[in-house]
Amino acid sequence: QLQRGRDSHPSKMSAAQMKFLEEQRKKKAAETAASKPATPASKPTPLNSDSPISSEEAPKITKASDVWKFTEGSGPLGTYSVCRHSTQGTVVELWHEGSGSFSFRRATGAKVKYCSSYGSLQDEPKVCAPDAVEALDGGSGAAFRPGGVSAGGWGSGEVRSKRLVFGCSVKTRDGQEKIELVLTREGFVFVPAEGFKAVAVRNGEFMQLTRDEAKNMVKAADADPDGLGGGSN
Repeated sequence: QLQRGRDSHPSKMSAAQMKFLEEQRKKKAAETAASKPATPASKPTPLNSDSPISSEEAPKITKASDVWKFTEGSGPLGTYSVCRHSTQGTVVELWHEGSGSFSFRRATGAKVKYCSSYGSLQDEPKVCAPDAVEALDGGSGAAFRPGGVSAGGWGSGEVRSKRLVFGCSVKTRDGQEKIELVLTREGFVFVPAEGFKAVAVRNGEFMQLTRDEAKNMVKAADADPDGLGGGSN
């Protein structure tokens, strides 16, 4: 009996017995697999499944109002309508009481410059309406809508083709002349009175140019599918 006990131990099984058990195991595994319902093929999960890419989520920038946000703020010199370019970080502060003057920051972190209604420039230590600029930098602000902005002497602004235009009149030797601050898809252009230097910012880069060059740049801003263009047309 002791001998039979040792022979019944798996280590003493014959080759035929081991083959039989292996066949039984495979048969049972096959039956189990056949009894399970078929699992439908799963679709690959996109890496950004929580935020699928679509044309609605990344709208094409076709006009200035797509990228400029507005708010109002105040500073030591009075009230400002403040606007910010959402991708470049360019900021323009339209001084309500300034008779055509404004301040600007060409890009996030850049120095602030003051521009008079005649195109003269000077550096400023900081923005004029810091609370308003901070709010815009943080993502707040409203999109432009006709009648929704009141910028004092600069007016309420208007849509012209793909641009947003603010303007006012200044005194010149020949009387009164219209000046304009034009917001485009890639920056802004300040078009001064005849005989004065113009100012522009494009893609965060500041430049000074002639009045005629500024006018040509404004025209190109409408024609250029990528935004603010330059040169004479």
